[in-house]
Amino acid sequence: MKEILTLQVGGYANFVGSHFWNFQDEILGLGEDGCEDAMIPTHGLNMGVLYRQGETRQRIATYTPRLLSIDLRGSSGAVNPSGSLYERPPAAELNSITTWHGPAATFRAERYEKNKFLQSLDEEEKWLSGGAQGLDHTRAETSSRDATDLATQEAHVREAKEQERAVIQSLEDGVQFSTDYLKAQLHPSSTYEIAGLWQGVTSFEDYGCGQGLFSTGEQAEEIRDKVRFFVEECDSIQGFQCIVDDSGGFSAVAADFLEDLADEYGRTPVSLFTVRAPKRVQESKSTNRQIVRALHDSVSLARLAAVAQLTIPLGLSQLATSSFAEHLVIKDEKDFHTSAVYAAAINCITLPYRMEGSGPSITSQKAGLGSLDMGSALRLVSCSSSRRVALLEANLPSPALCDIQGQSVYNVQKLSPLTPSTGKATNGSHVAEMMVLQGTQLPGSGVPATIAQVQESVAKAGEIAVKARRNSRQSLRISHLAVSQCPLAVPLPFPCIFSSYIGKYGNILPRPNVISKQGRGGIDVISAPVAARVSTSRGILPFIKRRSLDMQQLALARSTTGPSLMQDWGFAREEVQELSESLSSMIAAYGDEVESDTSDTD
Repeated sequence: MKEILTLQVGGYANFVGSHFWNFQDEILGLGEDGCEDAMIPTHGLNMGVLYRQGETRQRIATYTPRLLSIDLRGSSGAVNPSGSLYERPPAAELNSITTWHGPAATFRAERYEKNKFLQSLDEEEKWLSGGAQGLDHTRAETSSRDATDLATQEAHVREAKEQERAVIQSLEDGVQFSTDYLKAQLHPSSTYEIAGLWQGVTSFEDYGCGQGLFSTGEQAEEIRDKVRFFVEECDSIQGFQCIVDDSGGFSAVAADFLEDLADEYGRTPVSLFTVRAPKRVQESKSTNRQIVRALHDSVSLARLAAVAQLTIPLGLSQLATSSFAEHLVIKDEKDFHTSAVYAAAINCITLPYRMEGSGPSITSQKAGLGSLDMGSALRLVSCSSSRRVALLEANLPSPALCDIQGQSVYNVQKLSPLTPSTGKATNGSHVAEMMVLQGTQLPGSGVPATIAQVQESVAKAGEIAVKARRNSRQSLRISHLAVSQCPLAVPLPFPCIFSSYIGKYGNILPRPNVISKQGRGGIDVISAPVAARVSTSRGILPFIKRRSLDMQQLALARSTTGPSLMQDWGFAREEVQELSESLSSMIAAYGDEVESDTSDTD
C-alpha cells in the first residue's frame, strides 16, 4: 500500500478538510454490508491510502484519517481537539502546582455548546453501544427495522426526515468552526493548535503575522513529532497532500513547515492546494492595505510554490456568481458553503491516488480507469517539475454525456475554473493535464455510464476539438484520464447548495419556469457526478505575472512603503530579490505568450 498523509494548515483549509473527510466517511459507510446503493458503486477505492488502523488502550479497533490539522487555539469549538477515541491525561489543577507560591488567577472561556449535528453523533454512538437511540444516519427512506406495519414505518420515516432537516437547518444557520460538521473521529496526533494565538482574538491577517512561528523550537519539534508518528507507521508513503489557507499568517507557517518537511523527507512528493474564502479576497479601499495584500500574495506564492512539486490555487473572489455555480445556490459569506465546493473538487482530482490499479483492458476495468500515484501525477502535470503552479477546472454536478454530431460525447467545455485570474486551458497552448471524471451519467436517466462509455466519449470530444482547431496553431498536449463509476457521495451535513432542479443522484432535471432560491442538500441529493481537470497551461500565467509585477513594483521600488514592510516581515533586500527572481523563473517555464482571456480577478 502507498499511503498519503494529509496536512491541513489554517482555518479555511480545515473547513475544506472537514467536507473532504465527510466524503470519505460517507464512502466507508456505503461500503458496509447492508448499506450498498447500486447507484453509488464504491468498489475500486482503497480507503487505506488515507486512513490508518489502530486501537485504544482497551484494544478497541479504530480507523481514523491519516491527518495533521494545524490551527489557532480555540478553533475546535465544542469538540475536544484531542478527539474522543483515546484516553487523555487529566488537566493540571492550580493547587497541584507547587513551584509557584504567589497569587494565581484562573480565566475560563465560555464552553461552546454542541450543535444539533454533533449531539446527534453522540446519540448515535450511544445507540450503537446499546444505549439510547440516536438519529438514524441512513437515509430517511430506510424503514425502521422494528416497524411492524406500514403506518408505523411511515411515521418513523417522517420523524427521521424532521430530525435530519432540523440538523441541516442548524448547520445552515450557525456553523462557526470546521468541527461543527465533521463526522470523522480523529486521532489525538491529528490536531495541533498554535500556543498563544487564539481564534477570534489574535490578528492573523497577513504574512508577517505568521513569519517565524514554526521556527520556534518547542512548537516546531511538537509538529515534527506528529508528522513522524504517521509517517513511520506507513509501509510506503506516496506523498503529502496539503491544503493551506494562504489568505493570512498561515501562509508563512505552511511555508516554513513544508520547507522543514522537505529537509527531513527529501524526495517525498508534496501536492499543495492553497485555498481562500471569497470574503478574504475582496479588494480593500485602503492604499496601505492594498500594498499589504499584494505583497502577501506575492510572497505567499513564491515561497509555497518553492516547497511543493505542484501548487494549485483555489479561491474565486465571487464563487456564487461564477460560471462554476450554474447549478448551485451558494452564499459567498458562508465558509460552510464555499469550502464544500473546493473540497468536492479536491476529492475528485485526487481520486486516482486512491483508486485500485486498473486492469490491462477496458472490460476488466469495472471499478475504474487511470489509477496513478501522486508522484507520477505531479511529474506528468508539472512537465517533470518545470511548471510548479497549475490551474484547476471542475463542475458540480457534472453534466451527463450528450449527443454531438450523432456521437455520445462528454462536453469538456462545461468545466469552469476555480483558480482565480486564469485564462482558459484549451486555447491552443502547450498544456499538460490530468482529468478525472467520477460518476458520469448516461443522458436523461441518472444511471452511471460504464468506464468504456466515458472513455470513448472523452476521446470523441477530443477528436471534435482537434478538427475545430485544425486551422489554428495547436501545440503538444500531454494528458491523463482517470474515470471512476463512484460519484461524490453526499453526506448528511453537506450544505444546501444544489439547485432545486437537481435530482436525488445529482442528475440535472428539466428546469421549471420558476426556480426556487432554496437549495437542496444531503437529505434530498445523496450523490452527484463530478469532473475536475488540473493543467499547467499558459492560462495560469496572468495569476503568476500579477504577483511578479507586484513584487517588482512594490517590494523592490524604494518609492513605496513595500521595502520597509518586507523588512518588518523579516526579509532582507537580497531575500526579496530572490523571491522576485523565483516568480520570474515560474513565468519563464510557461513561455512568453500570455492569453488575455481571464475568468476571474483576485
